[in-house]
Amino acid sequence: MVRMVRRQWDGTPMGMGIVAMVLLWVVTEAARGRWCEQTEQVTEEEVVMPRREDVVPCPSMYQYSLAGWRIDLNRMRQVYGGERGVPPTSTHPGAAMCYIYRPPETQLVVRNRTVRVCCAGWSGPRCTEAEGSLGQCHAGWQCQDALGAHNLSTVSMAECCRQPWGHSWRNGSSALCFACSRQPLAGDVPLPTAPRGPAARHRGPTASCTVWAGSRYRSFDGQHFGFQGKCAYSLAASTDSTWAVSITPGSPPVLHVTFGLDTVVAQGHNVSVNGMVVPEGRQHLHGGISVTWLGDFVAVESGLGVHLKLDGRGTVYVTVSAELRGSTQGLCGPYNDDPTDDFLRVEGDIAPLAASFGNSWRIPDADPELSCSDAVEPGPSCAMGSAAQRAAEAMCGMLLTDPFRQCHEAVDPHGFYEACLELHCREGGTGPSPPPAVCDTLATYVRDCAQRRAYIEWRRPGLCERQCGHGQRYSDCVSSCPASCVAAGTAEEGHCRGDCASGCECTPGLLLDRGACVPQSACPCLHRGRIYAPGQSIHQRCNRCMCQGGRWHCTQDRCAAECAVLGDLHYITFDHRRFSFPGACEYTLVQ
Repeated sequence: MVRMVRRQWDGTPMGMGIVAMVLLWVVTEAARGRWCEQTEQVTEEEVVMPRREDVVPCPSMYQYSLAGWRIDLNRMRQVYGGERGVPPTSTHPGAAMCYIYRPPETQLVVRNRTVRVCCAGWSGPRCTEAEGSLGQCHAGWQCQDALGAHNLSTVSMAECCRQPWGHSWRNGSSALCFACSRQPLAGDVPLPTAPRGPAARHRGPTASCTVWAGSRYRSFDGQHFGFQGKCAYSLAASTDSTWAVSITPGSPPVLHVTFGLDTVVAQGHNVSVNGMVVPEGRQHLHGGISVTWLGDFVAVESGLGVHLKLDGRGTVYVTVSAELRGSTQGLCGPYNDDPTDDFLRVEGDIAPLAASFGNSWRIPDADPELSCSDAVEPGPSCAMGSAAQRAAEAMCGMLLTDPFRQCHEAVDPHGFYEACLELHCREGGTGPSPPPAVCDTLATYVRDCAQRRAYIEWRRPGLCERQCGHGQRYSDCVSSCPASCVAAGTAEEGHCRGDCASGCECTPGLLLDRGACVPQSACPCLHRGRIYAPGQSIHQRCNRCMCQGGRWHCTQDRCAAECAVLGDLHYITFDHRRFSFPGACEYTLVQ
């Protein structure tokens, strides 16, 4: 007799288990790709001095603003009320007190870390693409065909990304799309979708959005793109409408800025605050808005953590503090350390092209009779293989070699290289000297380097040379408190904030005196608002003081003094202090 026994299986049948293991191995191997480990140096910013807060007399706010302090608008609103937090003069007579803060101070530190990269000969986000694979090159960012653009077939990703118009590449075998957001350097493993360099990895206490050459933009998160719009656009703004910056392209562009209830209009060096023109070179501080001048730039700052800087050539910087992370919008993008969503449109979706992204932030025309057309995505500026393309690559290739190479670890040059190619082709530069837009691109990169303490001497005759007066030299990072005759030998000398701007400065050994650079021996002296030349003297009581090197040198003789009693109540001390004392007893007058 044969018995049939039915048993219930607790797990996966052996055959199915083998299949699952094989599938798991295949998936694991595919996910692993051809990875290799390497040690790299990462430059990061660490906080060396935390945020500081203080309360100071409002009339002294200008001096504190030069030292990097800002109005703490939140505390001002809490104490004084209102949108602007201004102390009423009727209830706070005299020197009202202002609440201020200074952002955290940081320094760059270099650390070693081990990372996984694609082994030699492999690329792609999972290192599964063999180097040399052929595919199609697209002018769009997501393997889309841009209007009027040439698309190349059967080229490698490296060759595609070397084209000034090549923005994405689709592998012919796997059909995967790779965005050429940055130009690969020689010897680099092409991973264009991953942020490169320490500048793309660290989170600093501030972030800057930059506009230059009329059409080049770099977002708060470091995304480079070109946009040739001619209308008015929202450049950067807070999501709660506390502040906003709009830009109208031009030579130079016009900026309209609102800080709460205050309005600033700036075009080049022409600045007005609430309709009042600020004379060029004159400092301005009112209602928490400061206007200062540094080299070729004018800076506008408020107590909202927003700092603007612009020159007369069309370069604009919008810098926001880390406290505003996650609360910005506009052409500068959402400041959130994620460049992949920087093309966020007003409608809330991600635009595939820079033109559709920029057009979405257009500000409707105030005058209905004026019309402004949407910008279009431009095609390649240089024909592939043309003399113009070779000239652009030769000129812009400087960014990839010395002396710029010494800054590659601090500032990624790829976006600037791509911008340089586009601008060189667009302006048709064929001579030995670069077009002005290319010079602006190189200078913008060098200023970014100087902001991270990597200083590059690159200008020379025939290469973006700038002329200065006698005893001066041109620098892409002039001091915000230059050595001057006024500050010679005082505690104010060298008390600067770390903000870089281009301009003329005195050569070492010379001091600034009323716009000229002179040796310290030629510095004048001041006394009661009057200027005295070196060698002139004055008398202070019984002592003689002589002007030498911008400072008074006085004899130290003891002088006779007189104490006076006027009537029964009034006294004058030996040091000329006056007071009244209605005492009725006997006192010692002097002993």
